[in-house]
Amino acid sequence: MGPLRVVAPKPYFSAANQREVEMASALTDSERRRLEDERSERLIKACDDSDKAGYSTKAFRASLAENGPVEAVSRVITSDPKASGFAALVELNLELTGEAIALSGPWKALFDAKLLDQARKRLIQNQRPDLAKA
Repeated sequence: MGPLRVVAPKPYFSAANQREVEMASALTDSERRRLEDERSERLIKACDDSDKAGYSTKAFRASLAENGPVEAVSRVITSDPKASGFAALVELNLELTGEAIALSGPWKALFDAKLLDQARKRLIQNQRPDLAKA
């Protein structure tokens, strides 16, 4: 099976967001699996760090095991920030949030532009525009 192509309506996405959608859709299945495996490793490390800092990641770990890394992070980003633990993680170390992780490294190719935009907005609203630029 070849790479999937997603065609987004031009008026909805900016040029930068359109490039992200095209980049994500151009991933082959093996590239996507490799990125998802790397993503899972990064998320487990973030969970370990969060647990050490005093924030329980039991619910997120269950979601990660059940839904995989992309869906687990997508659910966190689209949920209420208080329910997702975002506010608690902001106090501990904002770089451990799903939003910050989704926007970092090559993994952002796994997410659609709308979700990445949501993550950016949440980080900016919480005085961390440095992480929103990733």
